Amino acid sequence: MANPSYVPGNVARAEEAWNKTFLGYVPYIGIGFLLAYTLPVSNYGSSAFSSLVDITTSIVPAIDRLARLSFAPEFTRTFGTLMWLMQPVFTVLALIRSPRVPVRRLPWSSLIAMPLGVILLVLLGILFPFFFLDTSPDDLVYSRGRGVAGVKFILESRFGHASLGSVMFAFSSISQVLVWRVLRDYPRLIAHNIQIRFGRRETNDETARER
Repeated sequence: MANPSYVPGNVARAEEAWNKTFLGYVPYIGIGFLLAYTLPVSNYGSSAFSSLVDITTSIVPAIDRLARLSFAPEFTRTFGTLMWLMQPVFTVLALIRSPRVPVRRLPWSSLIAMPLGVILLVLLGILFPFFFLDTSPDDLVYSRGRGVAGVKFILESRFGHASLGSVMFAFSSISQVLVWRVLRDYPRLIAHNIQIRFGRRETNDETARER
């Protein structure tokens, strides 16, 4: 039986499914809190796990960039690696739970805003932590630069890692889910709205000519 949230126009059930999707990130953030308060600050030594951290940070250099500014660099490297490795799991689970965008009539302003929202999510939720975040030490000291307040809050304590750090990883994941859903369903939604508007206009014109 098809998921009722996929029924075209069933907005209420789709919203309920999205709420459950967002709540699915609570365990991810909870794991972030657990890691932030249980991982040692230093003395990780050399091991297979350290090699895994090195491999991950070579793939995601932003982790090392942030770790260099942290109160405990090895702690931040390990926290960032574990959260990043878990992110695909929660992203896939969210994709499975998330409903398709219901097909319904929308104002043109909403139809135009959706692709603009996708661009914003890509910039803020996916690319920003890796490419646009200014992490130069001078900017952190003198409170200048892009995103500096949030970076300082995260890197100065375990609580910063646990709270805003975990939320940042969850936001990056849900951004990927939202972008995928909109890219997948937007053509169907825009086609439906064009058909409603222009299809009805053509029908009305034909009716007028017959009269």
